[in-house]
Amino acid sequence: MGKKFELKQEHIDLISELNFKGIVSVDGKEIEYRPAIDYKRPFGNSGVTYDVLQKLGLTDENGEYTETNRKRAELLIVELPVALEIVAKNKTFTPGEYEVDKYSAYYTYKGYRNLHFWQDAINKYGETFTNTKYLVNLCMSCCDENPYRVLSELRECAMEKVVEVFEQYAIDNWIEQHDLADYCRYCIYDDDCPHGMVCYGGEPIEPACAGEIERLLDTETLLEDLINGEEK
Repeated sequence: MGKKFELKQEHIDLISELNFKGIVSVDGKEIEYRPAIDYKRPFGNSGVTYDVLQKLGLTDENGEYTETNRKRAELLIVELPVALEIVAKNKTFTPGEYEVDKYSAYYTYKGYRNLHFWQDAINKYGETFTNTKYLVNLCMSCCDENPYRVLSELRECAMEKVVEVFEQYAIDNWIEQHDLADYCRYCIYDDDCPHGMVCYGGEPIEPACAGEIERLLDTETLLEDLINGEEK
């Protein structure tokens, strides 16, 4: 069964900017000619992410860009092999949702997408790790639809400090992407909480979540639900 993938106009715009080249492979007396995309300068310059930011108009008049747009540009680059495959196999430049073979470019794309998801965790806490390359490879080798499955892989490697760092990143990311209504689902005080301001004749009393959120969350259950794709 195939997978669905959205071909975006941004993908199409970037494909038209790709820098193609020919390479020659020599093995003994055998010479082979192979088509390729310039590895070092796929869009003309060596700064690949910045090239994409500029070509898509995601930089300001001073050439500056936001962190959100940087991540957006990187994700488009990660998605590009699948997009290019769709364009070539379907002979189309029409944006939309297409079915792709799960063992085609989509298969390796999942690993790169999972690495991109955890990239900030690796960068932010890089000084904690003794082998960043190992973590990069581990993230890429996890070709699961759910990026949180990487946590399960890490736990099996008995890398306690790395697991601690990645789990904290997962919790922080979940908190950032959700609001108070979602916090209630994992709040340890949910059953006894009035879910709003209350007053018993004196000063109004705020719910517990008006303070520090993380200390109120059942993080163990949250992490297990994230790993198993069963987030409430």
